Amino acid sequence: MKRLCLWLTRLYPRAWRARYGVEYEELLRQWEHAGPGDATDMLLHCLAVWCRSVYAAPQRFATMTALALLLTGLACAVAATQGSVALWQSSGLFSLLALAALPAACAAGVVTARRTGAVHYGLTLVSLSLLVPAAALWMVSLIQAAGAQPLPIQNMATPAAVAALDQEVLYRQMLQSREFALHWGRFSIWAACLAALLSWPLGWLCVQLDRRWRAFTSPAKT
Repeated sequence: MKRLCLWLTRLYPRAWRARYGVEYEELLRQWEHAGPGDATDMLLHCLAVWCRSVYAAPQRFATMTALALLLTGLACAVAATQGSVALWQSSGLFSLLALAALPAACAAGVVTARRTGAVHYGLTLVSLSLLVPAAALWMVSLIQAAGAQPLPIQNMATPAAVAALDQEVLYRQMLQSREFALHWGRFSIWAACLAALLSWPLGWLCVQLDRRWRAFTSPAKT
């Protein structure tokens, strides 16, 4: 159990480990007995340290931006549970959220870089705030697809038989089909992954432009 406690020290934030890690590990090595309760206490302490670090003033803007994106995305996932039409509408709203996350990632990267120099912090939070609700939307789509029927036109033998169907009935059946649910679940995943990937080069570009602008506008040193 002592080895497990020593390994758990790797879960602490990097800044905390740089300041307290050596002393903390030395204290753990001096323990004669370590039990499951000690490991649980370490996990709770690690969580408290992470909560304090993510809400610290230098990272607060990025944290609040990511939290707003996360809650909005999860609201889309909850709304998608109301049915196939709700899934379609929620996935469309989520795609707009993923698009709005690109300028949000740029702003988070610039603000975090100005205050801490750690550009990756803001960009990582924004990326995770998109991937988590996208996974939730995908799970909702899988659940709906499990109880849905396949698209009826796939079972039609001729195009004439498809044309004979009432268009309104066909549209309603398409909305409630298994393929429709799976399509929008995959669409949410792709939208989140694409936005998360684009946020990194855009964020780094904005940070570099901001640094050059500040260097250009700052008074020259004599």
